[in-house]
Order: sequence, then C-alpha cells, then structure tokens
Amino acid sequence: MKYIEELSYGQCFRYQTKYFILTTDFKHSRDMKCLDLTNGMVTWISASEIVEDIDIYTLDKDNVLIPLRERKNEYNMDKNKNIS
Repeated sequence: MKYIEELSYGQCFRYQTKYFILTTDFKHSRDMKCLDLTNGMVTWISASEIVEDIDIYTLDKDNVLIPLRERKNEYNMDKNKNIS
C-alpha cells in the first residue's frame, strides 16, 4: 500500500474497487488525474489517498505473460548481503 503521490506516472493501482493508471496531470489542490481502466473515464483522486500498486500483464506472441511496465527491484541484494 502506498500514497498516490509515491507512485510514478504511468503506474497502475487499485483504489477502492477500481483499477487506474496515474497520469502526469494534477491540480494545485494536490489532486491527481487518474484514468479508470474499466470505463475509460478520468477521475481526480487526492494525493493523500492510500492505494494498492499493481502490475498489468499482457501476452506476447508465444503466449508468455509479460508485464507492461517493468518494476524496479525494491530490495538491493548488495545492500542486504550482510543480513542473515
């Protein structure tokens, strides 16, 4: 779970029961413009809302699932190699 303001533009997330993509637009009131993936409508959501970041996958020509957007590894193995 993250605040919307912690997400990067183009990232997908779940808010309440719907799925969205974060756009680059925002209002001075710190509302973020989000595209609803179920109906294509634009929704303004407060940057302080907590959402669940998700990955969206597609099939390539060999029917292998691939993510539409690569996610950076959140844990750096070099930094954590001394932890047992």
